[in-house]
Parts: sequence; C-alpha cells; structure tokens
Amino acid sequence: MNRIGAIIADIHIGVIDDDIMIRELDEIFFNKINEYKLDFVIIAGDLFDKQIKVNGKGFKSLSVFIVKLVEYCCNNNTKLRIIQGTYSHDLDQLKYVDALLSVYFNNHNLDYKLIYSVTSEELFDNLKILYIPEEYIEDKKEYYKDYLYNDNKYDIVVGHGVIEESMSIAVRNMNKDVNKR
Repeated sequence: MNRIGAIIADIHIGVIDDDIMIRELDEIFFNKINEYKLDFVIIAGDLFDKQIKVNGKGFKSLSVFIVKLVEYCCNNNTKLRIIQGTYSHDLDQLKYVDALLSVYFNNHNLDYKLIYSVTSEELFDNLKILYIPEEYIEDKKEYYKDYLYNDNKYDIVVGHGVIEESMSIAVRNMNKDVNKR
C-alpha cells in the first residue's frame, strides 16, 4: 500500500510575531496538508528558534500550531513524529510539546513520538524510516554502527543538523565557537 506523508523542518517558532507565524503556518502548511489525508507528518527539527516562555513571543504560535496539528492527525488517523533539532534552537523544549501532546494523547487516538536520538522504526508495513536528530558525538562510526554501517535498508531517512562534509563554512564557524560542545 502506498503511503503519503509530509515532512516539514525549520519552522523556528519565536523568530517572528505570533500572528504572522500562525498566518504563515496556515497558508504554507495547513492549507496544503488539508488537501490530503496524510498517513504521517514528520517535523524534522528546529520547531523552535529560541527559548519560548509562556508569557513570551512564540508560545501562542506553538500552542495554536500543536492544537491544529493534533486535530488534523486525530481526524485523519495520521501518525506524528517530531525530531529534536539543533540545540541552539530547540534547546530542551520538546518537553513542552510533549506536555501539550499528552493532553490530547490521553483523550484522543494520537500516535506520536518525540525523537531525541537516532532511531529507526517501521512506521507502516513496508515503510521503514531512519530518524537522525542532531546529536553531539565523538565517534560517528561507532555511534551509528547499528543504523548506517550494516545491511539495514530504509525507505526514508530524515535528519537534522550540520553535515560536516557538505557544510564546510558552517563547520568552520562552529569550530571558532569557544563554547562549542
């Protein structure tokens, strides 16, 4: 069976005024996905732009986005996966999303997962996905050996972060940061 899904990344909630963000998400994201009955939605990192506070810029955008997304997912039996983005943007804020989703999860049939470290899953029969959030590791071959350096095959690979081999300018700038992890 063919599956249809949507993958969105770099939303950066908190970077612009809430009302503008909500309007843009409606126009660019929700109007488009509402044309379909999606099997899955993946947010592939950097949902946030900076730290969000309950009484600050971005919280209204986050709340409206999550509620609309959960309603869409519940109404369409759509699976939701959210990948941790770069630490400089997402920080440790997926816990807020988890809290918002838990309210709906307990009262609705919502299939969701928050992805904090490299993970693979068979999302559906014959649809295997590898999720690769940005993680700060010393030995990539050792860390990813069970996922990348074997005979595993994936239908979709979704990740977020800096790829050193293809983003040399970003890596050079990161290496200049005295506070790098």
